[in-house]
Amino acid sequence: MTVALAGTLFGASESVTLAKETEARGRAAAAATSLFVRDGAEAVVKYQARAVTDGAAFAAGTRLPVVAGDPRDLDDRSIVVNEDFEKRTVGEEVEVWRADGSGPVRLRIAAVLARGTGDNGPYVTRAQAPGASPVAEAPAAPPNQAARTGLRMILVLVLLYTVIALASTLLMATSVRGGELASLRLAGATRAQALRAVTGEAVLAVALGAALGIAVTALVLGALGAGLAALSAPVALAVPWVQAGAAAGVCAVVAVAASVLPAWRLTR
Repeated sequence: MTVALAGTLFGASESVTLAKETEARGRAAAAATSLFVRDGAEAVVKYQARAVTDGAAFAAGTRLPVVAGDPRDLDDRSIVVNEDFEKRTVGEEVEVWRADGSGPVRLRIAAVLARGTGDNGPYVTRAQAPGASPVAEAPAAPPNQAARTGLRMILVLVLLYTVIALASTLLMATSVRGGELASLRLAGATRAQALRAVTGEAVLAVALGAALGIAVTALVLGALGAGLAALSAPVALAVPWVQAGAAAGVCAVVAVAASVLPAWRLTR
C-alpha cells in the first residue's frame, strides 16, 4: 500500500507538472497573431492564431489533436484550422485577412484539429503574420513546495502506520513459530540457516507487496496518460522511483527486524 501510495501521489503530481511544462514550451515556439475570416455576407470572425517559422519542425515537436490532414504540410500558402472553421476540409481554400488588415489571401487547408482545443489552431507561417513577434518563453514555474510538503507528510503518516502494522503482525506471526523453528534445528539446520530462512520469507513478502504497489502505480499513471492524451496534452509520465524505493526499503528493514528478533530468541 505504501509503495502504491508513493508512486501514485508523487507520480501523478510530477507527471501533470511535466505535461504543463512541455505544453508551455511548445506554445512558446510560436508567435501570437490574429486572422479574420468572413462569415456570411457581412460578418467577420476574428481568430486568435499562432504563427510558426517551420511548420514541419513545429508539428514534429508539438502534440496536436489532428482530425484530418497533416500539420507538417503547413507552408506559406496553407493554414491549419480547427473544427470551428466554417470551411474545414483538407485541400479546400479559405479566404483570410491578416492581423495588419492586409488581404484577403487564399490559403489551402493543410490539416484540421479537433474542436475545443484552445490554443491549438489556427496555425499559419510567419509569412502570413506580418509584425508578429515571438512569444517570450515563460520562466519555469517554481515547484509548489507547499503541495510537495503536504504529499511528503501524507506519505510519512501512511508509512508510520504501515510500519506499526507490519511490525506487530510479523512479531506475532514469528512468535508462534517456535515448533517450526525447532523442527528445522532437529532436521540439522544451524541457527544461522534458520534465521536466514526467516529473513528470506520477510524479504519475499515485502518484495511481493512492492510489486503489487508498482503494478497499481503503473495502472494509475497509465490512466493518467490516457486522460492527458484524450485532452490533447503532452504525455510526460514521471515514475517516482526514489519515493517508492525508500518506502519499500523502510518496509523491508522493519519486516526483517520484526521477523529475525523473535526467531533469534526462539532458536537460542
